Amino acid sequence: MSNKTTIVVVGGGAAGIPIAQELDKKLDPARYSLTLVSETDYYRHLPASLRAIVTAEGNLEDQIALPYDKIYGKATNNGIGRVGTVQVGKVTSIEEKSNSHGYVVLEGNRRIEWNLLVIATGSEWEGPLRWPNRRSLLKQHLDNWRERFATAKSVVLVGAGTVGSELAGELRDFAPGAQVTVVQRGRLLLNSTYPDSFRQRIARGLEDRGVRVLTGESILNLSRAILDGTEGVIPGRKIKTANGVTLLADLIVRVTKSFPSPG
Repeated sequence: MSNKTTIVVVGGGAAGIPIAQELDKKLDPARYSLTLVSETDYYRHLPASLRAIVTAEGNLEDQIALPYDKIYGKATNNGIGRVGTVQVGKVTSIEEKSNSHGYVVLEGNRRIEWNLLVIATGSEWEGPLRWPNRRSLLKQHLDNWRERFATAKSVVLVGAGTVGSELAGELRDFAPGAQVTVVQRGRLLLNSTYPDSFRQRIARGLEDRGVRVLTGESILNLSRAILDGTEGVIPGRKIKTANGVTLLADLIVRVTKSFPSPG
């Protein structure tokens, strides 16, 4: 075992990256080593990705899908900082030998020793926001979704939290010919973090732009292909809500809850 204290941060997203960057700036290289573990080989700026999945305008993917080579500063290369490095791989298990010693186990049985472990995996999304783990596959993913949104004459978004509401707005801007419906289980859009007056204003704003807003409603028995985003456009399809409202739904996109990311 090395004489250095080994720190491992699992998760290369909006939480894990700032932690690793600050540690790399402040830790003594003679006393510490630092490893950031990420399942993806690039950082994804998720808020801006809502526009990127709808339109190629502005080539946003070049700005929001960033490789980790400069993670520790402009003067660094290949993800190597003062004390920090980056390892790309999927975490399969965490082994804890004691409170201050264990291993992060990656696919292929790669093992990274730790004395201090930080879990910052965040969440993953289904459907269009479940971007591929390799940047080389991103163009195809975006092209697929852009084509779906461009060709669907009617789009039903299941879930109208911040993501669903914002996506509805992007569709009005970049797919103006499509009929867009948002279906929200709760009585208001967004969630109770926001004041009711704000939530009501968001709904009115979407309706003023031609979005059909259904609250207190749900779509039951969504297929696995809809849930994981693999189903494409089905022209002329009609579906019914739980309360019997008929909707045109060439394309159905679930934008509800995310789930914990494995690493």
